[in-house]
Order: sequence, then C-alpha cells, then structure tokens
Amino acid sequence: GFRECPEMIELSIDNNPKNKKWVIFGFDAMYMIGDFDGRTFIPNHDQEKKYKLHYGNFQASQCFSRAPKNIQIGWVPVELPGMSFNQLFSLPLELSLRNTLQGVRLCAEPITEIESLRDFCQNINNYQTSETIKFSTEGQLFDVLVDVDILNATELILKFGLNEMRYNVGTRELDGIYVPPRNNSLKFRVIIDKPIYEIFVESGIICNIQKRIDAGKNINLIEL
Repeated sequence: GFRECPEMIELSIDNNPKNKKWVIFGFDAMYMIGDFDGRTFIPNHDQEKKYKLHYGNFQASQCFSRAPKNIQIGWVPVELPGMSFNQLFSLPLELSLRNTLQGVRLCAEPITEIESLRDFCQNINNYQTSETIKFSTEGQLFDVLVDVDILNATELILKFGLNEMRYNVGTRELDGIYVPPRNNSLKFRVIIDKPIYEIFVESGIICNIQKRIDAGKNINLIEL
C-alpha cells in the first residue's frame, strides 16, 4: 500500500534513544508506525489504518541519509506560470515521534536554521480582545507565530493579503482539518513564501501547505 516514492526512517519517541520505532510512508505521505528487522516491517496498529500528518500540496517526500537531523523535504505541486521553473520543494522539515492525546504520532517542524532568516519582529504579548489585531507589514516573506487562548471564542481568523485561515472552536477544525484540543488554547505557525504558505499546528502535529491566492504580491497587512 505504499506505492511510488516509498520511504522508511527510524525515529526516537519523545527524544528517547532507547525507545525507537520505524515509520514508513509513500507518495501521499500517509504513514504507519512499527518495527523493522531489516527485512519485514510490522505495524504496531491496525494494518488497514494509516495516519496523516501532511495536508494540502505535499507529495513524494524523501529524507536525507546520514544527516545530523531527521530531515524530510516534500514536493509541492503548485504551478508557477511565468517562471523559468515549475513547482517547488517544501521547507526542510525535522521529523520526530511524540506521544500525543491520540497516541504516538509523527510530527514535523521547520528546521531551526529557518529562524536565521528573520530580520525584523513585531509582537503582542498578554493581549486580551475580541476585536481584530492588525499588523502593518511590507513584503512577501513572513514567519507568523500565534499562541492564543480560545476558551471564550467561537472562531479565530488569520488574514494576510488575500489569504485567510479559519479555526472553528466548536468543531476544532482549522480549514477543515481536525486539531486536537490543548487546554483551550491554540498554537500554530505560518511561514509565508511568495507562491505558498506552510502551516504548522501545535509544534508540528499537523502540516498544511497551501497556494497563495495573491502569489508574488506584497502583503501590507496581517490580521488576527
């Protein structure tokens, strides 16, 4: 069931080198967790069930061999008309296995080296409001980090340019993707590039890559 671009990688659970499992995934990024003896992979769960970490435009990912980190890069099949190339790669992602409310799951976060690209920061801490928070901006490339209490909220909306993300508190869904609750709060990161934006929820339990509606245009306002 892992046709086209299959990949296997051994990972520690919660960074414990004495507790390791293998992960296998294919073209569609659906994965299983289990044991591998060098010849046979045995899932630790229902063999008809696969888990999902990556959503949106993410396919055919591969990992680096003998790298100091467990680095994964995916193919992002987004058309780029007018360019001298077509389609692109995802950000390099560091993979890990973590215990979650749903059990052991694969997680992916952007490599920390991405943070060295930041050159200016705006932030608001301990802010309480039901109104819109607005950031005046200039440019196309942004790293947006949000950690918000949603106990008394019905919906959370993030807008940047013509693009929009919506979290429905009642259904616990971010753009239709179920996000497990975490103490009535929501933590996510959106890295905005020129043609796409990449969303990482709760330190990487969900990754979602979407095409920007306003690809290549400056973003002058970010609203929460």
